[in-house]
Amino acid sequence: MAETTQPLLIKRYASRRLYNTETSDYVTLEDIARFIREGREVQIVDLKSGDDLTRQYLLQRQHSYFNWSKEIKDGREENRRNHL
Repeated sequence: MAETTQPLLIKRYASRRLYNTETSDYVTLEDIARFIREGREVQIVDLKSGDDLTRQYLLQRQHSYFNWSKEIKDGREENRRNHL
């Protein structure tokens, strides 16, 4: 597979939907996280203003993952206490 030097451009519409300009599909934060794990550089831009929202979305994704991980850990701790 050829290396791509251009970041994958994701446009955010006013409806907050994220649009992959390469595949002409809507994507989710999960999809974007997968692109990054696969080694792809991603840029998220607001369609109307042109503002770069990449950092904001990556922080949102990181925060969501942290909370999800904490809920799983807390759930395991609760289950362990209930079985003692």
